Amino acid sequence: HKQQMLFEDATTEEKKVLAKFVQDKVDLIYVLPTRPAAAAKIATQGTNIPVIFGLAGIEGINLIDTIAQPGGNITGIRVFSPDNTVKRLEILHELAPSAKRINIIHSSTYHTVPANLEALNKVAPGMGLTLIETPVTNVADIDASLKAREKVGKIDIDAILILPEALTTSPDATTIIGAFSEKYKIPVGTTISTPGTKKILFGYDINGKELGAVSSGMADKVLKGTPAGTIAVSSPDPELWVNYK
Repeated sequence: HKQQMLFEDATTEEKKVLAKFVQDKVDLIYVLPTRPAAAAKIATQGTNIPVIFGLAGIEGINLIDTIAQPGGNITGIRVFSPDNTVKRLEILHELAPSAKRINIIHSSTYHTVPANLEALNKVAPGMGLTLIETPVTNVADIDASLKAREKVGKIDIDAILILPEALTTSPDATTIIGAFSEKYKIPVGTTISTPGTKKILFGYDINGKELGAVSSGMADKVLKGTPAGTIAVSSPDPELWVNYK
């Protein structure tokens, strides 16, 4: 049921591309992050097209059977969510101990978000932190939410934490958040480094080069005949990156 919901939430372009892949009977589909991965699994049902996902959350959406035996036609690389999200909050608190009001900007529809928010809300009080949740549906909402803070003349947040989901980690979103961070000297924590994170303080997630190396190794096995569903889901260790500028 949750997979079907993720498929329905997939963008028109995502569905169009996946339908074209299935129609063309491609040898393999590589997809990331979570929502497109679930959509690819559904789109390829009834076919023999293998799917390899990268940076997908597997908790609570039945994307796989088990980590050791993902099953069906799918395998890939998972994110440690929400454990890594809690770790990001801890890193942010260590880097900026005076920051007490943390703005959590997040997609209002992404299905991995509730578990991340639940985990954050469990640990924040013990760290003396107040979480200011800001749900958004698009990049324009992110821009509007930050401009609204400027307009009233009181920013009223000390830091921003970005959750591991497609909207707020996109280059367009992180560019907007980074510009706000630079203007008001507010530290921001995110996931992977992208062209939009040039003005963001730090990130904590799987290294992009390792993601590519592990993914290509999986693809090599699949294209040589190993069923994707028999290849254990990979769980690479995340790493911290810091913007020293």
